[in-house]
Amino acid sequence: MSIEDTDNLLEILARLSPAISQIDSIGFSTGDKFTSSDVAACLCGCDDIGLMGLFKRVDSDISHSEGFYRLYAKILGLGKGKGWKGRRTAIETGRLRKLLTICLDDYYVKHKCRVCRGTGKVPVPNSPLTRTCRSCKGERFKQRLDKERAEILSVTRSEYSKVWKSRHKSVMEYLQDTLPNREANARERIRRNLRQGTIKTFVTGCQADKELIRLLKLAISN
Repeated sequence: MSIEDTDNLLEILARLSPAISQIDSIGFSTGDKFTSSDVAACLCGCDDIGLMGLFKRVDSDISHSEGFYRLYAKILGLGKGKGWKGRRTAIETGRLRKLLTICLDDYYVKHKCRVCRGTGKVPVPNSPLTRTCRSCKGERFKQRLDKERAEILSVTRSEYSKVWKSRHKSVMEYLQDTLPNREANARERIRRNLRQGTIKTFVTGCQADKELIRLLKLAISN
């Protein structure tokens, strides 16, 4: 999949986001607007973890999604298998959940640069001009430092180095092994849903949103 195709799919996902729609029925509409039924039809049967990953690319907050909770359960199993000590305390204090959130941010590089506050630009002193942020090189996001991860987990830097750094590595390795295939499955499911015969009626009826139609057709053809 090319970068352009990926951007098109991400734009579709941004429009499909359940956060902006109440899903009350399933099926493609024939009206002139993209409805909650269309959202449900596009997402129906998608892999929860893969869909969470795709939404993470367009929205940094996926902590309340079904996919996040399913992935969290996988991480709990990972910790149990590796014999992580103090798991119950880590669960009760929310540290394992925070660890997963940190790792997802790191995987998708969703941590906003502290220097430019996620803008990619910093003001030039005594001037109305701005320049590219040197800290993130204009990318707006960057990887967290270990000390920042320790602060989020509410542990000392020493404890992070001794206990949590290796756990962070294990979770990152799990995400790297798991998410690409899960996302691919979710992408394919969305495309399969869009290829259904009813999508032709939907595309024909949504004359008010030509740009969305263009993106949908791109998704169907990929």
